[in-house]
Amino acid sequence: MTGMNADAADTALAAQYEAYPYPERDPRDEGKRLLIGSPSHLREIDHWVFGATRPRSRPLRALVAGCGTGDAAIMLATHMAREGRPGEVVALDRSAHALSIARARARVRGLDNIRYVAGSLTDLAALDLGAFDYIDCCGVLHHLPDPDAALAGLVAALAPGGGMGLMVYAPHGRTGVYMLQDALARLAPPEQEPAARLDVARRVMRHLPPTAWLRVNGNFGDHLTGGDAGLYDLLLNPRDRAYDVTALFGLLDRAGLSVACLMEPARYDPALLLPDPRLRGRLDGLDVRARAAVAEDLAGNMATDV
Repeated sequence: MTGMNADAADTALAAQYEAYPYPERDPRDEGKRLLIGSPSHLREIDHWVFGATRPRSRPLRALVAGCGTGDAAIMLATHMAREGRPGEVVALDRSAHALSIARARARVRGLDNIRYVAGSLTDLAALDLGAFDYIDCCGVLHHLPDPDAALAGLVAALAPGGGMGLMVYAPHGRTGVYMLQDALARLAPPEQEPAARLDVARRVMRHLPPTAWLRVNGNFGDHLTGGDAGLYDLLLNPRDRAYDVTALFGLLDRAGLSVACLMEPARYDPALLLPDPRLRGRLDGLDVRARAAVAEDLAGNMATDV
């Protein structure tokens, strides 16, 4: 969604995540389950970043840049605690409300290896947090005014031999989302109070016509089951851009990063979608990046690139 200047969008984003910390989580649930995700599972980090050669006794410093209510930080810190891995997870977010939920979740689990920092990843150098062996930045870069500059700041915070796990939105699988974002930006401009905008969005959803693409897009349930935070983040976010896999490679190239893996690699293998031998022969002439782009375009349902 476009139409706001950078300062206004940043103000609206800050108000959004303070009013509706994302994702919506109840700390009491930590007593009965651990949410598992990618790319920051400890085994993924050990394999893809360190090639299974990093000594388990060596302290691991990890940064979750834009931690929200704590999913990645809680998961990684729990894995480290269970395996007796020394080190710390630094959970960074500019929403005090989101950090309070992350803290409460960690207390339920008895975790003492998370350090919470209030601030923006765009101010990482000024925060003086030191160097990190691993940085998680998922669902954040696409909300920033200058993703390239933000990513460069993260790269500067990497320790030698370190690596990152990144997630950005992808366009094809978000079909229907941006249409509704544009409609709601007209009906409930981002300058309005979050509660008022949310009320408009809920009313629109009750009357959304059956022809709306979001109704048939099976990738999303946040607007239905994710509470106020889920609906707001999906449809009312004041800055939300998507990267197809080619654009993602460009972002990484400009930051001087190499790609160890696109998570769920099979998704990016077009040969699995094209069994015809003649078509596979044509695929053989493409490099890895072009093959990934073909797979993304053929599948048409990738909502994120990780």
